[in-house]
Amino acid sequence: MTFAIYENTNSAVTHEAIAHAEQFAAETNAFDIELTSLGIFPAGPTYVLFLAGIVTGLLNMRKHFHERSITAGFECKTWYSPDCWVPHCTLADGLDEHAIASATAAALNPFSGLFPMTCKLDAVEVLEVDIAAVRVMRQNLR
Repeated sequence: MTFAIYENTNSAVTHEAIAHAEQFAAETNAFDIELTSLGIFPAGPTYVLFLAGIVTGLLNMRKHFHERSITAGFECKTWYSPDCWVPHCTLADGLDEHAIASATAAALNPFSGLFPMTCKLDAVEVLEVDIAAVRVMRQNLR
């Protein structure tokens, strides 16, 4: 799950983000998330297919992360602020109308008998994204 996206960062900012994420991970316990539904975000001319579910603990943790980020001087994209963020696990991104229909049908078939699905949130990662994502840090939660 993506907690925040920060734009226009440099190596000094990335180093600070890593330190921030490491401290957050050291203070945060791993926990389970129950995924109970399939959803679609319209994203301009394309769509995002995702899983969502019961996330009360996640919302509280995300709010704490956001508050600490602001204190540390990080400002995320608007849709990642606590009042706008929709907790989800992305299955596919950048799909056109035909692809979203096919992907939704395919996702419903194997998952229809598996809901609810319990997953564990057990680590924090910092990624640098340009054309491709490159992991620069991974820290397990307590």
